[in-house]
Amino acid sequence: MKAIQDRIVEEANESAEQVIERARHQTSQIIADAKAEAEKITVSAQEEASQMMETRLNRARSMSSLEKRKAALSARQKLVDQVISEAVAHLCSLSPAEKISFYQDILRSQDNGTSTAEVVFSKQDMAISEKVTQPFEGRFKAAGTAGDFLGGLVIRRGRIEENLTFDLIIKNNRSELVQVAAGVLTPAKDGSGERAGSDEQSDENAAGSTDAAYSGNEEGTKA
Repeated sequence: MKAIQDRIVEEANESAEQVIERARHQTSQIIADAKAEAEKITVSAQEEASQMMETRLNRARSMSSLEKRKAALSARQKLVDQVISEAVAHLCSLSPAEKISFYQDILRSQDNGTSTAEVVFSKQDMAISEKVTQPFEGRFKAAGTAGDFLGGLVIRRGRIEENLTFDLIIKNNRSELVQVAAGVLTPAKDGSGERAGSDEQSDENAAGSTDAAYSGNEEGTKA
């Protein structure tokens, strides 16, 4: 009986050692597998973080470039408006003799040699109105009331009115005047005077594309 018990204990000890050894081996394998998986996860997370950071940096660079272009376009537009305003101010500040000659040239372009018309002057030009119309022998007569405009003329033939004021000329031809002024301010090779509007639209489209790509990349990273 004692021998049998000893044998059982011996076999049990051997079996326990085998179990322990297998457990140790399995534990080591589990730990190794876990480390390998952890490394994969860490590398993947680093790559995703790097990609996200690069995407954000690219977006920041794109937005910065866009804001710079918008600021440049805004500054150039202000310069264009200033050029137009100064051109009008220059016309309004012509000497009386220069204005008389200028307005007479306008009336000659409207003179058919027979019909008569009433000419409305601005308040500033009322003082020279008679001298302007004098050479036309009654075909043009200065109106007794000044018009509410900066400069230029309004020619009335009955119910027909020809508005040749600086105000309306600028309003009706603003896009052309903007291109002319931009061409003066910008070197010809740049071509930005004519392309300012399309460039700005392109920038806005580019910004939209960047936002869409950025959102897509972030969603992919989170998934």
